[in-house]
Amino acid sequence: MPDETGLCAEFPGGQRVRRAAALSAIYFVWGSTFLAIRYAVDTVPPLMMMGTRSLVAGAILYAVGTGGRWSLGQAAHWRSAAVAGGILFLGGHGLLSWAMQHTPSGQAALVFATMPIWMIIIRAVRKEFIPGWQIILGSVLGFAGVAALTLPERSLHGEAVAPVAIAALMASALFWAIGSLYSRQADLPRNLALSTAMQLLCGGVLLVLVGVGTGEAMRLDLQQVSARSLLSMLYLICFGTLVAFIAYNWLLRRMEPSRVGSYAFVNPLVAVWVGAWIGGEVLDASMWLAMVLVVPGVALIHYAAGPSAARANRRPRPNHVPTSIDT
Repeated sequence: MPDETGLCAEFPGGQRVRRAAALSAIYFVWGSTFLAIRYAVDTVPPLMMMGTRSLVAGAILYAVGTGGRWSLGQAAHWRSAAVAGGILFLGGHGLLSWAMQHTPSGQAALVFATMPIWMIIIRAVRKEFIPGWQIILGSVLGFAGVAALTLPERSLHGEAVAPVAIAALMASALFWAIGSLYSRQADLPRNLALSTAMQLLCGGVLLVLVGVGTGEAMRLDLQQVSARSLLSMLYLICFGTLVAFIAYNWLLRRMEPSRVGSYAFVNPLVAVWVGAWIGGEVLDASMWLAMVLVVPGVALIHYAAGPSAARANRRPRPNHVPTSIDT
């Protein structure tokens, strides 16, 4: 039966099996999407790739959210979706995909893992709460880990990673944090599938428009697109967006948010492992140092912010979109 998300909420098997399967999805699928993005941008320009992914996934979710009726919805909802989609997908996913032309997937995942730190900083600037020592320490550890990635080690193409690529990844995480916080209070449909679909569609249109404006469309040669890039895009659409999205929202209604939110520090570990095992990426000294700083830092922030998050979760947030490493 469809639930309030507009999606089928039942998985086969017992409750414990279903929870384990859903957790595995958000842990491993979202963690593996970084390598999939790296493969996809090998032969497809980054903005055009992400725009296509957003449009296809958005169209599927929109059909689900409207029950196949394809109603246009309210203009106010589309305005909010355009703002959120622009921040999340043009700003967040656009910068991420551009940076991953020059950065190993594991390294990108570790930088993007600072997203919860940016959310904490934004909420503190808004004076929503006063961060304690655990949050301050976690933030210091996280940013120190990112700094470690700028050490002179070798990158995806054999040269040292350019600071501009690290800066783009940091900006991507910041955009995702801003967009996630905005979407919580924005005027969007209560149906979560429809809300997310509208943001994906708006973000996809913006990505394609900017891609055309920057000349990516002219550089796209369909005959040169590899099978690996196409399969990676299909994986990002079907698993990275649709399967993991359903699993995430199903879990939010059946488990403690703190357990569900543990993906924030599990995903980087999965991404680093997948990048090394499947993608052949080298785990050099800077990567190991970044891992032992970023992952504990994000975990510390996650659990220290638990009481604040719990209070926030008592208020209805019908428009909540996954504030995740949902790459």
